[in-house]
Amino acid sequence: MQDKILDEDKYGAKSWTGKRLRRRKQIEVELADKIICVSELARRSYVDTGVDENRIVVNQVGCDVTKFAATAESSRTGAPKFVFVGIPINRKGFDLLAASYARLLGQCRDAELHVAGDAAMAARLVAGRHVHIHGKLSHDQLSKLLAQMDCLVLPSRLESFGMVVVEALAAGVPVIVSDHAGASEAIKENVNGWVVPAGDESALLERMMSCCRDIDRVRLMGAACARSAADHDWSHYSRRTLDIFEPLLEGRA
Repeated sequence: MQDKILDEDKYGAKSWTGKRLRRRKQIEVELADKIICVSELARRSYVDTGVDENRIVVNQVGCDVTKFAATAESSRTGAPKFVFVGIPINRKGFDLLAASYARLLGQCRDAELHVAGDAAMAARLVAGRHVHIHGKLSHDQLSKLLAQMDCLVLPSRLESFGMVVVEALAAGVPVIVSDHAGASEAIKENVNGWVVPAGDESALLERMMSCCRDIDRVRLMGAACARSAADHDWSHYSRRTLDIFEPLLEGRA
């Protein structure tokens, strides 16, 4: 799936190392009693290549909800504020976001774009009016930033999950995410965010414009976002992990 969607030469699919890595993974998959995936998207990638679906189980990753929970300090006022969190590279669709934001300013002149990630990489792709590059942030710093944001944008071309999505939800921030990110499975349309087609710059721009046009409604989605994040707390991940491993260790699976 990765080789089909991403630039295979760039990611080494044809190199000696890339071929060896793929062969090693194939052997590991053949030997495994259970294959644990972090999303339904990842699970489908195995099923589509002929792996027995009975050997595959999904256990979505999450976050420490309390670390990102909205506080009394949360303040979402003024201009619409979009945020990207992660490595600003093409795989995460950062080029699409940069292009969409540049076009967005023609319609929503006061919109802001905030980037939490590698500052030098981000600056090469996006700069100018209302762009704020924060660099790499700790969890505490990210939590404080999210408290001021209106919408997280993660237009990944391919992402097994994307933990920042549930972190943003926990902070009461709606999310625009692509359908090639596993965390899109946590999104309920118009309730806690929106899912757009991966690689579709026009769809991304239209959704961002819609948020700007109806920013008051976007800001009212915070409570629903926080409630939806509760199911993605690490405590649930731990419980599901025990449910997966106990039968295997006891010889019941």
